[in-house]
Amino acid sequence: MITIKQALDMPPEKRQQLLSQVDTALRANKRNVDALLSGASLHHVERRQAKTVELLKQAAALRPKDTMILQWMSVAAGEIRDFASAKWSSKKLVETDPGNPENWQIRGRILESSGDSAGALKAFSRQLEMAGEHAELVFQIANCNFYLSNLEAALKGYRRAVELDPTHALALYAISTIHTFSEDEVPPYLERVEAAVPANKDNPIYNISALYYGAGKALDDIRAFDRAFDYYRKANDVRRPPDVSRLTVPFENYQAAFDVDFAEKSKDWGDQSRRPIFILGMPRSGTTLVESILAAHPKVTAGGEMPVLEDLAEHIGLFRDSPEAFSAKIRGLTRKDVADMARAYLNGVRTLCGKDNLFTDKLPHNFMHVGLILTLFPKARIFHCRRHPLDVCSSIYTNGMTPAHNYYKSDLETLGRYFSAYDDHMAFWNHLFPGRIREVFYEDLIANQELNSRAMIDHVGLPWDDRVMTRDNPDGVVKTLSAWQVRQPVYASAMGKWKRYENHLGPLIEALGDKVATYETALEAIGKDAPTMEAG
Repeated sequence: MITIKQALDMPPEKRQQLLSQVDTALRANKRNVDALLSGASLHHVERRQAKTVELLKQAAALRPKDTMILQWMSVAAGEIRDFASAKWSSKKLVETDPGNPENWQIRGRILESSGDSAGALKAFSRQLEMAGEHAELVFQIANCNFYLSNLEAALKGYRRAVELDPTHALALYAISTIHTFSEDEVPPYLERVEAAVPANKDNPIYNISALYYGAGKALDDIRAFDRAFDYYRKANDVRRPPDVSRLTVPFENYQAAFDVDFAEKSKDWGDQSRRPIFILGMPRSGTTLVESILAAHPKVTAGGEMPVLEDLAEHIGLFRDSPEAFSAKIRGLTRKDVADMARAYLNGVRTLCGKDNLFTDKLPHNFMHVGLILTLFPKARIFHCRRHPLDVCSSIYTNGMTPAHNYYKSDLETLGRYFSAYDDHMAFWNHLFPGRIREVFYEDLIANQELNSRAMIDHVGLPWDDRVMTRDNPDGVVKTLSAWQVRQPVYASAMGKWKRYENHLGPLIEALGDKVATYETALEAIGKDAPTMEAG
């Protein structure tokens, strides 16, 4: 059997030679477990993870109690978000060897990643019973409580994690996200943050930036806005990428590839399903709120931020090709290619979204892919979440987000240029697909929640259900910065927060140009035209 380490140590041509030998061995005997595992190692190193999981499934079927295979399959399937396979193998794993705390850790991570926070909490708690307290496990349990809106338990857990490890950056940051600091609490918290920085120097992008975001939030709570912004700037500075020259490549590629002729030619090629609901827009624009409203309806399943569409776009070269090369690929698509891609998308989301209900996909950056969405799913509903540009951009800048956002958010000028490119890109899609994108203005949604909620439910073709107004959907996947806030009543306190930092936003305001005035004019028009609902 070839191990992953052995596969890593050999030249690529040797791996290809061995893969041919593995294929020959499996044609001769498809029950050859050593060949299956060798193939899994080789495909793993070649970054063909779906093939790795396929071979591990076959090996697990032949050796259903082999914990090494079950562990490997669970981790590999989880990494590619094949949660059906990962859940199956991790369940078998803890049934086969329930006394190994590592197996419960694997099971818990998979359940947490798939949106089953309650199941993950049980798995991590079993691990805690066997392995005892350590900071990371206590932190994981606190995260589960946070996503389940058990805020008191979550805060207690985060504080306990910091007691066990005073340098635990993510626990210190998590405390700031759900705790409102008083004047006397801020100095000791800042001391803890600064003391933790040296211990996290090997992981600045995640940990040190998280510490600085936490410090900024604490100072914001006591209205020390200038000092808060200093920390936000430091948080972004440690994340700043060295090169942003390819910032707008996806926009340029799509706008070169999609035109009226292609849209007309391919308009009926895709899957005719009405199930997918895409909620998109800039991060912090209200996508989580819109999803929570829709998913409170019993006929809608919350899918959360699913990267399946982005993976499909990456596979066809969106992020690496020139506009000419990408255009050739898009315009060379056949009816069968489109059907295959639509099927791949539905297969990719099935674990989270099932086979029956309407479902939401609220990955904000799907705004890039509107043309691809409507090619694959001509009857899909698309909600474009819009919010005041300065509120959106200042919220992005002052909140910790995954490193995937660093390329556009880590300095104010780049952030403003990116917002402008996004806004122009959505104008392009609206021109190409008139009437297909429903715009939801955050400020209008806050002011007229029921009116907008009824309109959204009607737009997806469902009858009204009073549960929509409670937004009570415990099974919904809510794992974003807004995870707790979205379960609360809708308040207007998030509007106009950019004014706290107006003195620091000069580069952003300049880069946005006329986007602020244009948005304010559009919002004013919505207010004049919108009907109101009588109280009573």
